[in-house]
Amino acid sequence: MKSAPLILLFVSVFFISSCNKSDDSPTLAESHGFNHALLDNAIEAGRADGGMKCLIINKDGVDIVEEYFNDHPDSTYHVRSVTKSFMSAIFGIAVDQGYISLDETIEDYLDQDYVLREEVKGITIEDLLTMTAGFEWDEFTNFTDYWNPWATSDDLIQHSLDLNFINIPGQVFTYNTAVSHILSAIFTKATGQDLVEFGNTYLFGPMDMSDNIEWWADDDGFVYGGVMLHVTPGDMLKLGLLYLHNGMYNGTRIVSEEWVEASHFPHIVTGHNLGSHYGYQWWMDTFRGQHYYFANGYRGQFIFVFPDYDLVVVTRSDNTLVPGRSSNQQWSNTSSIIVNQVFGALN
Repeated sequence: MKSAPLILLFVSVFFISSCNKSDDSPTLAESHGFNHALLDNAIEAGRADGGMKCLIINKDGVDIVEEYFNDHPDSTYHVRSVTKSFMSAIFGIAVDQGYISLDETIEDYLDQDYVLREEVKGITIEDLLTMTAGFEWDEFTNFTDYWNPWATSDDLIQHSLDLNFINIPGQVFTYNTAVSHILSAIFTKATGQDLVEFGNTYLFGPMDMSDNIEWWADDDGFVYGGVMLHVTPGDMLKLGLLYLHNGMYNGTRIVSEEWVEASHFPHIVTGHNLGSHYGYQWWMDTFRGQHYYFANGYRGQFIFVFPDYDLVVVTRSDNTLVPGRSSNQQWSNTSSIIVNQVFGALN
């Protein structure tokens, strides 16, 4: 019993000496290839922004930064068009399992239940995935003119299929949430399950994602393919890490490496400053000449994957937290902090 004080003294001295590192010891950020001061500036920019809800930076498999400014790690939140990238992962699993082939067409799945014009019948699933279906739509400059009639229609799928047809499929990028919803209907027809049921079995469950995930459906029971997914920041990080690791999670194959590679292959030039190219429901661009890709949501919901740096960055944002700020300004603020400041802090 008399030796206990000596043991406590030893533990205390060891703890103090281990915490009092010399000035030359690298910080966690520095040991993983960041300029510490520049990364601190990025974190402070996120905090000062007012609309950014959280910032998670995982590099080399380590959470370098996990900051919640106006958020909570266990809270689910509507991640807007980040939904599309989750949908793409689930879609890829179904392709891996042989339910769907990318060269199959709208006609193959929807001809029995919907009125299809001849020019629409031959649109392939790959055309839908890459946003090159050929429909007229403008989600960036005339959002309400296209979105509101679609969102309030009695039959979202038929409305989507009836959109004006203006381009040859596979040739012109037109970002279109209605197209992602067509994919959801095709998915359900092909697998006999909706995205939530299939996702619970093959993505959310195996990856230990939140039990509180919500994903809303339309009045006909089709889960929204491009929006309405509510997940936690940790769930977003897990999807990013799944793709960074080429479809593997904790040693288990979730989706094929081939699907992951095809998803962030630059299939089509976008012509937008949001990202130079588009894959299978993922945006992409370059930094310092190196390829990165990202799930991209309204108001600044992001999952950035930067393979060459073994890096995943997650944010959630909400412009309504800052009076007078537009959704586009919040998107721009958040993306700038990630690309210019977080990426800029990489050595």
